[in-house]
Amino acid sequence: MKTYGCFFLVSIVTLSFISSFSFALTDSEASFIARRQLLTLPMDGDIPEDFEPNVQVPFTFENERLRNAYIALQEWKKAIYSDPNNATATWNGPDVCSYDGIICAEAPDGSNETTVAGIDLNHEDIAGHLPVEIGLLKDLSFIHINSNRFCGIVPQSFRRLLLLSELDLSNNRFVGPFPYVVLSLPDLIFLDLRFNEFEGPLPRELFEKKLDAVFLNNNRFDSVIPDNIGNSEASVMVLGNNKFVGCVPRGLAKMKNLEEMILVNSGLSGCFPEEITTMTNLTVLDLSNNKIVGCLPPSLKKLKNLEELSLANNMFTGVVPEEVCTLPYLEKLVLRNNFFKGMHQSCNNIQNVNITDNCFPGIPEQKPEEVCNVVSSQPINCKDLETCGCRPPNFPFPATEPKPSPQAPLSPKDSSIKPKPNNPTTTPLSPKVPTSKQEPIYSPQPPHSNEAQTPVFAPAEAPEPVTQFDGDDVDDSGKSPTPILSPVQAPGPVTQFDDDEEVLRKALTPMFSLDQTPEPISPSEGDDYNEDDDIENAPTPSSFSSPVSAPEPVTQFEGDDNNEDDDSGKAKTPSSYPQKFQL
Repeated sequence: MKTYGCFFLVSIVTLSFISSFSFALTDSEASFIARRQLLTLPMDGDIPEDFEPNVQVPFTFENERLRNAYIALQEWKKAIYSDPNNATATWNGPDVCSYDGIICAEAPDGSNETTVAGIDLNHEDIAGHLPVEIGLLKDLSFIHINSNRFCGIVPQSFRRLLLLSELDLSNNRFVGPFPYVVLSLPDLIFLDLRFNEFEGPLPRELFEKKLDAVFLNNNRFDSVIPDNIGNSEASVMVLGNNKFVGCVPRGLAKMKNLEEMILVNSGLSGCFPEEITTMTNLTVLDLSNNKIVGCLPPSLKKLKNLEELSLANNMFTGVVPEEVCTLPYLEKLVLRNNFFKGMHQSCNNIQNVNITDNCFPGIPEQKPEEVCNVVSSQPINCKDLETCGCRPPNFPFPATEPKPSPQAPLSPKDSSIKPKPNNPTTTPLSPKVPTSKQEPIYSPQPPHSNEAQTPVFAPAEAPEPVTQFDGDDVDDSGKSPTPILSPVQAPGPVTQFDDDEEVLRKALTPMFSLDQTPEPISPSEGDDYNEDDDIENAPTPSSFSSPVSAPEPVTQFEGDDNNEDDDSGKAKTPSSYPQKFQL
């Protein structure tokens, strides 16, 4: 039995390796395909009212639905520039229901007519674009074309697919802003756009639709996550590996159906929103690789169904509450690379715990003691921060002796990061996507941040009186109150010891000037992940997310397989997709 199991495992690995081979699609080739699509699209991107097919129709069909299907599929075949697996080789003749990847069924209107109900071209490595004629397939219930090399935009003719319930465009090279046309589909419940090149802000309308699963990770979406996210009825939402700014949305607390939320590496900052603790259905919460500060609230004990909690690579401080470690179903707790200094002994009973690179005394693989002392000497009180605490007050380093020339705070070591003066909002640093398409590797250093970093003080023996800021009143005693800086107000020049500077340079993330912010780094230039991060079995991004590398099928998240059979490449239906998704 063991021998058979080993043989089966080796076979699966071999098949996965073979299926991952893909032909390269360069940037110029992708641009060529996108331009060809734009040249064929009507002015409004939709099928015109006086539409006349460009293909010859020499056959007689059972009904008008099948005739339109023939026209649409022949136009799509013309828009395909590379089909190494010959997935469309059978797309000839009038019997469209015999075409590979085309699923027919009885029309849902009770007419007893046969129609095309689904398209499944997952993992076929097809290069091409989507023609406007796809809008002729009005009875489509699902479109699964993940892990190909489709380029260009999603045509406006998709608005005609009123019966579409599942749309999986993941792991391709689609571009442009969020495809608003999908928001007009009344029956859509499953939306998967991950591993593409969509960009810009997320529309508020997205969270007003009755979607059950939303996968938008590994794109280039930016801006603040809309505050109406709490109106979404989704049970699974994956937004990680984008370039958002701002805080973890407090509106998440309103998502009563949400079971899994993945916000890994999303550029979020501020404190842990205590409102999240009201999401009693939550089973997976991943906030790793952001810039979140402060302590964990004991109210996390309300998350009775939580199975996995990943907070790695943030700036958390304090003690891990007993309430977290005694959650009845918690199996995985990842706290790596923070500034936690203690935890309750009950945490040792959790099946999978990672606490490396913190400040736990007497435990190996922790941060240097001097670093921990500097950070813990000035904890952040999230209750005192304005709004959601996205920008904790910037405090100057105390100095014991004045120096003739005040020294400015430490500057970034990386000369490729060019500061911008007086910019109160910081765009998060994005991870580097390795050109070899290996699994993400997280750096053991704390994530680069100047926005939500824990205030760091040099040791002070006799700090000088603080200079009064403009607008500060002097009380009756004649003493000036300690100035409180707003998140956008930079303090005056700071005097700092040389020894303190050396400690901070060696042990902490490079500190940015308090009145400067770094330029964002593109996904191909950012920091690498750490290899033993909480994200296990992360999906390998499609090779064509790099300009010249070959696309590969997405390695599904742990438990996240959009296919009915792990080795078949067939997509799952909404009733069968799993309930654990991790990046």
